Amino acid sequence: MKNIHKSFFNFIKAHKIWSVIGFVVLIIIIYFVFKGNSGSVKYDETTVMRGSISEIVSVTGNVKPMSSVDLAFERGGRVDNINVSVGDKVYVGEYLLNVASADLLASLNQTKANLKKVQAGFGDSADKTALDFVQAKNSLINVIKDSYTKADDAVRNKIYSLFTDPAKYRAKLAFSTGSFLQEDIEEGKDTVNDNLDFWYWSLSGLNNFSDLDAYYDTAKTNLIFIKSLLDKCAEAVNSLKADTSTLQTQIDTWKANISLARTSVNTAIETLTSTFDQYKTSSLSVKISQNDTLAEEAGIEQAKAQVAAAEAELAKTVIRSPISGVITSLEAKLGEIVPANKNIISVISYGDYEVEAFVPEADIAKVKNGNLATTTLDAYGSNINFETIVIKIDPSATVIDGVPTYKVTLKFTNKDERVRSGMTANLDILTNKKDDVLILPNRVLINKEDGKFVSILNPLDVSEIIEKKIVTGLRGSDGNIEILSGLDEGEKVLSLIK
Repeated sequence: MKNIHKSFFNFIKAHKIWSVIGFVVLIIIIYFVFKGNSGSVKYDETTVMRGSISEIVSVTGNVKPMSSVDLAFERGGRVDNINVSVGDKVYVGEYLLNVASADLLASLNQTKANLKKVQAGFGDSADKTALDFVQAKNSLINVIKDSYTKADDAVRNKIYSLFTDPAKYRAKLAFSTGSFLQEDIEEGKDTVNDNLDFWYWSLSGLNNFSDLDAYYDTAKTNLIFIKSLLDKCAEAVNSLKADTSTLQTQIDTWKANISLARTSVNTAIETLTSTFDQYKTSSLSVKISQNDTLAEEAGIEQAKAQVAAAEAELAKTVIRSPISGVITSLEAKLGEIVPANKNIISVISYGDYEVEAFVPEADIAKVKNGNLATTTLDAYGSNINFETIVIKIDPSATVIDGVPTYKVTLKFTNKDERVRSGMTANLDILTNKKDDVLILPNRVLINKEDGKFVSILNPLDVSEIIEKKIVTGLRGSDGNIEILSGLDEGEKVLSLIK
């Protein structure tokens, strides 16, 4: 090594001029090399373009059935029959298995027989009572009408025969009694005549829906007044004696007419009173029957409740599927004694699956119900896509590894037999998308405290590079960002390349 150094210095001493020249040249080369490298700054140009930009939240989740149930008997016992096996498809309400229930079945049959018994006699008595009441009502209506007929005959065919020009108001008796009795009879005739006219008019509205008590009162009042008038007429006629102005035959005729009228009116009063009494008795019977009917109805309802209770107890011995799906587990054997409320069979919905994923709090604000997601399943690789849609977002957080997350549930938009419960799903949730907007790569932006900027050539001096402030919008998952203002389509943006 010493010999090399010695030879080198000896060479320099022997060739001093050339050594100096070589050294200077070397220094110049090194200077230009470093100067060139330190000042060599290059820029890449990027054009502002129109296009689409999408915001995607990517998470991993697990496939689960939309519905799953674990079923148990409400009443324990010996397994009497099993109708399904694991893997069988079942439908809503389909019978799966049961425990022995002979005692409960016998109890149910007994309650059903009791129900038939109380229903058998229901309504018979009420129907007869109701029919009797209708008949009594119709009879009273007919008697009230007949009472008017008899009253009208008694007055206008019998009493009128005692008067001269009887249709005239304040008509006079055909004979003179010379007492206040004559005046009472003449005034009474006019009053009865007015009462009969009003009575006749009121009967036009008489029917099964009328207030029969009021019609009865009117009829009886009129009949009693007519009876009183007939009694006065009889007294007046009986006091008459035949003379040249009044023949005995005429007196006898008057007496006969009054007698017939009194008999007819008295009969009408008796018939009206007895028929009304029957009507009121029948009406009371209806009320009593209605109370009896209510009691019978209560008895029927009680019997029905006993049947329902027996059916409910029997239903506790049977397991039926509450959903359409597939049997996934069956933990029971024929003849085995199983306790109540122990899960022995499970069903999951068939073909209807969903994905549960947990989205970090930083992204959850972007996710909304109705967002579509492109989903792949590890079982089939990344080339086979399934479409899912967000259907539920839990409002409360679930902390996983110290990070708050929110459970998001997505549903497969189409049934696919390839999907299985428990598979791992990779989700790209499309949370936002805009078409026909200005976009730039996010890498060309210069972020500062007072906003975002890009580098462009100075339009007034293309040798100078300046910064221009812009406003951005949606940040895409592909590295692009939306330009809201500050740049136009086709404008060139510079990005530094060293």
